[in-house]
Amino acid sequence: MNQNPIFEQCIQWFGLVWIIPSTLDGLFAWWNGVKFKKDKIAKVVWRMLPVIVCWFIWRQKNKVMFNNKPAEKECWGVL
Repeated sequence: MNQNPIFEQCIQWFGLVWIIPSTLDGLFAWWNGVKFKKDKIAKVVWRMLPVIVCWFIWRQKNKVMFNNKPAEKECWGVL
């Protein structure tokens, strides 16, 4: 089963190939190691994505835990 579908989708948008790190620290270390030489917009978006994705997952978990609402279908693999 796909364990990180949101992060994998982000990786595919940038045309990269990766092996899923086993820890969140490993994920952030790998993420920060990717360099964009010319495209400043891609660099800014790339640096923002982990924070946005983690925030989205946190919000979805809170929705499930505290509001008794079902998780959105796209989140089932990460919650």
